[in-house]
Amino acid sequence: MNDAHTADAELDEGEMDWDAFDALTDEDVRAGVALDPDAEPLTEAQLRAGTRAPDVRAIRTRLGLSQCGFASRFGFSARTVQEWEQSRSVPNRGYRLYLHAIADPASFLKLVSFAPDADAERRQHASDGTRSTAG
Repeated sequence: MNDAHTADAELDEGEMDWDAFDALTDEDVRAGVALDPDAEPLTEAQLRAGTRAPDVRAIRTRLGLSQCGFASRFGFSARTVQEWEQSRSVPNRGYRLYLHAIADPASFLKLVSFAPDADAERRQHASDGTRSTAG
């Protein structure tokens, strides 16, 4: 990497050297990425298979709710909503599904409607004299 832009002044541990950062070239960045095994770029297949977190701010705004109001109505903490909206954290899979349901309940119900109707199955078995093994 380009060592010409190292700062003369010593930095405290964890302090960012913005001058050195601004001086990085694209080649410096590529070299740094190549040396970092955790910075491996995603393949096209991985990118296609990935899921995006719902846009919490857009959902909340469309519903006309404040962050606190949204959090209270749907059982989140206000801090969590703030973290999601500011991209400091990402909802886990369960929360993503819940947020999709909040955003578009009709589509979400269609998505989950494939589940068999256990009550209908029990009624069918009761009418034909057989016993269901369902719950």
